Amino acid sequence: VKPSIIKSRKNVKEDELCGNQILQEVENKQPTFSIIIPMKNAEQYILNALASIANQKFYDIEILVIDDNSNSDDHSKMFVETWKQQYPFINVKTFDTQEKNRGPGGARNIGLDNAQGNYILFLDSDDELNDNALASIQKAINDNPSTDIFVLGYQMTRLDFNENKVNTMNLPASKLQESRLYQIGVNTAGSIWNTCIKKSLFDGKNGRDKIRFKSNCVFEDLPTKVQLFTRNKQKIKSIKNITHTQFSRPCKSITGSLNFKDMKRLIEANKEIANLKPNADRKDKMYIDIRLAMLPALLSWFTVKCIHNKIDRYKMKLSEKEKEESR
Repeated sequence: VKPSIIKSRKNVKEDELCGNQILQEVENKQPTFSIIIPMKNAEQYILNALASIANQKFYDIEILVIDDNSNSDDHSKMFVETWKQQYPFINVKTFDTQEKNRGPGGARNIGLDNAQGNYILFLDSDDELNDNALASIQKAINDNPSTDIFVLGYQMTRLDFNENKVNTMNLPASKLQESRLYQIGVNTAGSIWNTCIKKSLFDGKNGRDKIRFKSNCVFEDLPTKVQLFTRNKQKIKSIKNITHTQFSRPCKSITGSLNFKDMKRLIEANKEIANLKPNADRKDKMYIDIRLAMLPALLSWFTVKCIHNKIDRYKMKLSEKEKEESR
């Protein structure tokens, strides 16, 4: 990791001077946001993710970093601990997954079980918050205090094998995404990181009937996201601001590493969605039926994605071989 990345936050001295004042303001106060970051072998990216949070200059937060069984030669945990010491006025908690509760779902569950904030944000360890993201979300909360789910706009940046930018696309949230039909029936993308959700929606009444993620699998957020939207009885609000950047890395990101053996899990995730119908409202049951009817199209997308991933893995091996030969 380059030293410039480790020292990526601006005006460090200025914030250190006001650190004691920040601590006094947020001490013993329930944070507005709990930012949950699952982390696995992320030494190349985690400091950028943390720096993007610190650069918000928004301290009414807590950050929960959950290491998901990183390799012994990975330095992610050490980097996070060093970062905590550098920014003692930012509340950072670290956890580890256990064997029966691993994967992105297991890590997020640990975050949810330990979160103290009023609202939950999920950030992947290789992604970043954009400037003024938290302030934009806070403004939307102030304008819509009864809203339980906010849908966020984001930037999709595709990288090549050498981390060079291929292209960037801004995907602002729109009014369409405030529709229950869209979120429950049409939006087959299960990504949870483009939402800000009230913690109480996850926990249910009096902490009963908690909504959590399935552990040790992919597509863990598909059923969970649908379940949250079916539980939600308030108006969904979209935030047009581009709040974060999602990096698409060939062979490294979760979607970039999907292969054909994961198809069984994708079908299983949709069966879990079908099992939500008995407790859903009449319209939501209809929306779930629409979603299930789209499964063949989803499987077609998945097949094409797996083929592209296989080609990318082949290209990556060739690239690595060429580098070795050039040494």
